[in-house]
Amino acid sequence: MDTKTFVVNVGNVPPVLTVVGNQTTTEGSILSIIDLGTFTDPGFGPTETFTYTIDWGDGTIGDSGIPTIDVPGSAGVPTAGSFDGSHAYADNGQYTVTVTVADDDGGTDTKTFVVNVGNVPPVLTVVGNQVTTEGAVLEIIDLGTFTDPGSGPTETFTYTIDWGDGTSRDSGIATIDTPNAPTAGSFDGSHTYADDGVYTVTVTVASDDGGMDTKTFVVNVGNIPPTLTVVGNQVTTEGAVLEIIDLGTFTDPGFGPTETFTYTIDWGDGSPHDSGGATIDVPGSAGVLTAGSFDGSHAYADNGQYTVTVTVADDDGGTDTKTFVVNVGNVPPVLTVVGNQVTTEGAVLEIIDLGTFTDPGFGPTETFTYTIDWGDGTVGDSGMATIDTPGTPTAGSFDGSHTYADDGVYTVTVTVASDDGGMDTKTFVVNVGNILPR
Repeated sequence: MDTKTFVVNVGNVPPVLTVVGNQTTTEGSILSIIDLGTFTDPGFGPTETFTYTIDWGDGTIGDSGIPTIDVPGSAGVPTAGSFDGSHAYADNGQYTVTVTVADDDGGTDTKTFVVNVGNVPPVLTVVGNQVTTEGAVLEIIDLGTFTDPGSGPTETFTYTIDWGDGTSRDSGIATIDTPNAPTAGSFDGSHTYADDGVYTVTVTVASDDGGMDTKTFVVNVGNIPPTLTVVGNQVTTEGAVLEIIDLGTFTDPGFGPTETFTYTIDWGDGSPHDSGGATIDVPGSAGVLTAGSFDGSHAYADNGQYTVTVTVADDDGGTDTKTFVVNVGNVPPVLTVVGNQVTTEGAVLEIIDLGTFTDPGFGPTETFTYTIDWGDGTVGDSGMATIDTPGTPTAGSFDGSHTYADDGVYTVTVTVASDDGGMDTKTFVVNVGNILPR
């Protein structure tokens, strides 16, 4: 026999790759793709090996590995293989996935497909219902907390808080507490309610991609009654008008155009109460108390000590009451007597309105007595004076009559006294002429 040799140069044929069609998923979700890539290769045998890489198109580190040989090749039968893939996208968008398969001899094939990643709105949780009072600062830590399946440095969130009372909304950038998927964040809130009531707070969180969630909670705002201060004790006299500027001053944490205040003054003498709308001197605001005041004037009919009771009320029924004392002094009556008189011994001297008087005290309890000393040593006259004008001032009068036993010049002393001990004394002269005997 004879033997000869020759060389056969066998060229490598790269694998042929097929990838899945375009995919749809949402941010933060795990996109699992069975048979993401399938390939065939005419090479076969135990030395034939393959690798794959997947670039997911979002800048993250790609996946790589050794595919599965599904059909070991043979003469006339290509080797066939496949590999799966899974990935979670941090943010919504459209991503081109680049897939490459390579054989151990350096042959490669590359294919692409598109993944459309939809945005998922954040999920918001708000605090439970709250209780506060008007004018107080309501501070709420973690008023809103949220999660979002998106993640990454470009993921940002904003919030708005509508406090439900018609004021401007609060808004800002939420804090990212956990930047990994899922993203978790939070934000605080603070507000001062001007008036009591029940308010529904509407809270919204939004991602930079326009996804949002809205939740509500209720704030029950209680009324705070005004705080009243009254003047110190006062001194006046009966019948005089007691004028008191800023008789009452008050503060109230509530504020705003709907906040109004009324007052009543019980002067302690049984007269009708005074009442009216108080003046707002300082319109309140957040952190600034509403401040107001009111004046008062009164004339006491009689002397005595009176406790004045003052009440201020807000429009929501909150009240405060304080008292002070007025010491009212008695004022004696002022007496006027007739001019000097002329009569004769033995004649009856009749004098109408012998005495007239005025007194600033008034009212049904105000009474007056008089005494007349005729100046001749006889027992004087006395009695109850007539009240001619019961108003302010009270005016009264009394008459007198007397018969002098002998001629002479007599000084008549007249005194009028009120029921409270005040008195006035005046005199006049009576010239009594002699009558000759017959």
